Amino acid sequence: MYIYEIMEKNSDVKLVNPGKTKAIASAKVKNDRLDAKMLAHLLRANLIAESHIPSKLIRDLRSLVRYRKALIEDRQE
Repeated sequence: MYIYEIMEKNSDVKLVNPGKTKAIASAKVKNDRLDAKMLAHLLRANLIAESHIPSKLIRDLRSLVRYRKALIEDRQE
């Protein structure tokens, strides 16, 4: 289970690549408090490039494929 699956039950989840958020990545002073403030400002201004979160169906199918792959690998050993 992914963290955003747990969080999406109670809030609106945004998945963001911090490396693509230049204001955070290039900051000279970095700590969680300053990063959170900057992310809040960028989110309010709609300046955050969100990453794609696949639908629940796709996540479940991917999980089945990973499980099948693991079974096949175990059988081949």
